[in-house]
Amino acid sequence: MATVKKRSFVVPLSLIIALGILGLCGWFVVIQPIGKTLCLIRPDSLRNPPILPNAKNIQFGKSSFTPQQGDVGKLVQFETSDSPASIYDFYQQSLAKDGWSEDSAQYVTTGPGRIDAKFDWACGLESENYFSTLWFHSEVVASGKTVVTLNFEYEP
Repeated sequence: MATVKKRSFVVPLSLIIALGILGLCGWFVVIQPIGKTLCLIRPDSLRNPPILPNAKNIQFGKSSFTPQQGDVGKLVQFETSDSPASIYDFYQQSLAKDGWSEDSAQYVTTGPGRIDAKFDWACGLESENYFSTLWFHSEVVASGKTVVTLNFEYEP
């Protein structure tokens, strides 16, 4: 009966280290640019949030908040006869379609006449390469009249 020799395959430690380094470099060289490229296709709602269909007296201006360095801050304010709850629902659904998420810790209501909320949009694979914030405020100021203010900032 013939004996069969088992061959053992030993991978040198230097080869394992080299493959590991190539793997890490591959992540940054291949995957990161893909993530940044995908972030270049950003929804229009970052620069121009949706406006409620029956909005009146629409005004545009600079944000009342100071944007982060390099970001652009804008403000949109309008009036409507809709309730703060229905306006909030409109923005929650419209922004979600574009990938915005609500910061639930920032949702505040002081009764049926006022709602404040914060929405964020981020893009990036390893870390968020682009980030935008929208602060939503709606408040009944008179019977049948609600004022809506959108403060937002984005990276141009």
